[in-house]
Amino acid sequence: ENCFVFSKAIPGRVGYQCSNYWRGLVKEGDVTDPNYFFDGKKLHFKRNTKQFSIKPEYRKYAITINRDISGIWKPLPKKHPKHPSDQYCEEVKQALSGQHSSDNNAISNNKNKNKNKRKKRKRRNNNDDSDEEFEGPSKRMKRDEDNNINNDNPLPEFKDIITGCNIIRPAISPYGHVLGYDTWTKILRTTKKKNMCPFTWQKMTRRSLVKLTKDNIDNYRSQIMNITDEQLKLMTEANNNHQ
Repeated sequence: ENCFVFSKAIPGRVGYQCSNYWRGLVKEGDVTDPNYFFDGKKLHFKRNTKQFSIKPEYRKYAITINRDISGIWKPLPKKHPKHPSDQYCEEVKQALSGQHSSDNNAISNNKNKNKNKRKKRKRRNNNDDSDEEFEGPSKRMKRDEDNNINNDNPLPEFKDIITGCNIIRPAISPYGHVLGYDTWTKILRTTKKKNMCPFTWQKMTRRSLVKLTKDNIDNYRSQIMNITDEQLKLMTEANNNHQ
C-alpha cells in the first residue's frame, strides 16, 4: 500500500510497477511474504478482521528472502532484520486461519457462477427461436473493438487517478502523466483553461497525447511520472474556481 511512496525514490518507476514486481517475486517464491495468500493462480492480500488488526511492523518486515541474485542477503533463506517474533507471527497465523478457507470458498463460488453463466449462454444460443441469438453488426463491431482495446492494454492494473477505476486506453501526456484517453479528452474540454495540462498548466492538446499499447509501452515506461498530491490539489482548485 506504500508502493507509491516507495517508488518516488526510483527514477522512471511508479507505484504499480513496484507493486507488480514484488507480487511477481512472491509468486515465483523468491520471497516469502505472509501478507499474501497464493491460490495457485492469483495472489490475495490478507486483510485485517473485525477481531484482529495486524501491526504495521508485521506488514513491512515479516518477509523472508529465499533467492537473491544481487547477493546482498546472506545466508539464504534470510529473514528481514526487523522481522517480528515467531510468537507474534504464530498469533497472526492463528487469527487469520479462517481467511484461507473464506478465500477458497469465494474463488469456488465465482467459478461456479461463471460456469452457470456459460451454460445459460450456451442454452440461449442453441435455441433457434430466441431473439437474443441475433447480434447486429454495430453491436458486434463495438464488442470486437472493446476486446481489442482490452487485449492491447499494457497497463491493465493501472488505476486512473481521476476515475478511480482500472485504466482504459491509457495515454501519456508530454509531461509524463498517464490517464485513460477518454479521461484526458474530458479534462481538456471542461477544465478552466482548455487545451492546458491540468497538473502543470502547460499547453497541450489531444494530438499531443500518445496512446500506450503493448507495442510501444517500453519506449515510454521511463517517462511515466507520478501525479503528486499538489498537482491534484491544483486541478481541483481550478475546477472549483471555474464553477
